[in-house]
Amino acid sequence: MGGEVGEALDGRVDRVGRREVQHVPPDEVVGRSIMEFTHPDDLPAAGEALAAVIADPHSTVAAQLRFKSKYGVDFVLDSIAKNALADPAIGGIVINARDVTGRKRDEEALRASR
Repeated sequence: MGGEVGEALDGRVDRVGRREVQHVPPDEVVGRSIMEFTHPDDLPAAGEALAAVIADPHSTVAAQLRFKSKYGVDFVLDSIAKNALADPAIGGIVINARDVTGRKRDEEALRASR
């Protein structure tokens, strides 16, 4: 499942383009910081990616980060963040993400079987 998240400059999610990701409904995400859902070990990488995309008005930054579901289960998202601060219709950072948890689990199982 993939989705799109609009993030305001203050880090709050202001809209979600899909129904839910990993059983987290959009109404539980909107108005909160994306960092609240980020796995604690991935907070530095998430912060660096966000800082990089904010610093360059023409940038697009890719990151693979772990997040926490509402049930406490970790999941992995491949994310691409685009700086759309200068676009008056958006005025924020647009993040497109897709859940790659199953793929990551399969890759780890394959490595372990060798």
